[in-house]
Amino acid sequence: MNPDLEKRIRMVYPTGRIDKPNRRRLFGKKFETAVCGAVREIAEATSATYDEFAHWWEISRTLQFDFTLQGPRHDDWWCRLDDSQRISWLRENQGVYAILTLNISKVYPAYAFYFTIWKLVGQTEIDSDISYGLADTIWVPFFQELNPRFKQLGLVQLKECDREEEVLFVLCEESGDGIDEEERILVPATVHRCLFEEF
Repeated sequence: MNPDLEKRIRMVYPTGRIDKPNRRRLFGKKFETAVCGAVREIAEATSATYDEFAHWWEISRTLQFDFTLQGPRHDDWWCRLDDSQRISWLRENQGVYAILTLNISKVYPAYAFYFTIWKLVGQTEIDSDISYGLADTIWVPFFQELNPRFKQLGLVQLKECDREEEVLFVLCEESGDGIDEEERILVPATVHRCLFEEF
C-alpha cells in the first residue's frame, strides 16, 4: 500500500473500525465541487446523461454517478419503466442497456466503476449482470474524456490487486452466504471497502 493511501485510511478510520469513520476527515465541498464540474464536462463532451445522488453524499464516503449513453436515464429505467416497457425498449435497441456506475472516494482521491448490463432473456424476460470491464466499445470516447480530466484532479484508478489488499489496521464484520449475524467475526477490511463501500 502506498504511504499516502495508508495515511488517509488511518486518518478516516482512527478507531480501526470500518463502521466508525471520522466523517470530518473525508474530502469536503471543495472536492465535491471539482468532481461535479469534471463529471458535467465529461457528460457534455460525450452526450452522456447522468444521475447524481447528492442527497446521499452528506453521509456517504463516496460520490456516486450513474451514466447512460443510449436510451432512458438510469432513474427513468429503474423507477418509471415497468418490465414490459423495458422489454420493449430492449427489443427495439439490440437487446442491451448499460448503466455505468462511477464511484469517487471521499477517503482517498480514487475512483472505481462498474457496469450494470440489462439484457433480454428469451422474448419475455430480462436480466442484469455486473461487469467491471468495458461494457461496449461505444464507451471508449467516454473514458478518453474521463481519464485526463480525472488525472488533472489527481484522481487515480487503483488496480484490482491494490483494491483487494487487506488493511490490517481496519476491521469489518465478515459477511457472506451461510454466515449468521450472531456468528460474524471481525476481519481485516480491503482497500476497496475502506474507499468505496457503504453500509
